[in-house]
Amino acid sequence: MFASHEEEAAINREAMEILQFSAADFPDTYRKKESLKNRIATERRQEQYAEERDQHVSRQAEAEMWDLLQKKPPIEIPKVYQPGSAQRTTLDVESIFPIGRDWRTQTRYRSEWEGK
Repeated sequence: MFASHEEEAAINREAMEILQFSAADFPDTYRKKESLKNRIATERRQEQYAEERDQHVSRQAEAEMWDLLQKKPPIEIPKVYQPGSAQRTTLDVESIFPIGRDWRTQTRYRSEWEGK
C-alpha cells in the first residue's frame, strides 16, 4: 500500500503528531488510526502529483520560451514524462475525526437578557 519504508514511517510520524498534539479528543481505535493514515497517504500522493505536474509544466514553458527566442537552451532540457491523472478524493481529516470546525452551526444564539 505504501511506496516505501521511509514513506510509511513519515506517514506514521504525521499521524502520531496529529493524534498527540491536536486539540480534539480523537477516539483511540485501530480503525480510526488506519483511516487517518490512509488520508495522510492520499494527501502525500496528491502533493507528489502536484510537484510532478508543476515540473512538467515548467519544463514545457521553458522549451516554449527557447522556441520563441529561436535559440537553443545552454543545456539540454531533460525529458520528463507527463504525469497521469491525480487520485481524486473528497475526504479530509475533519471527515474522519470531527474536531469542531463547524461549531457555529451547532451553537444556538441567546441574547444576554434571555437569562441563564
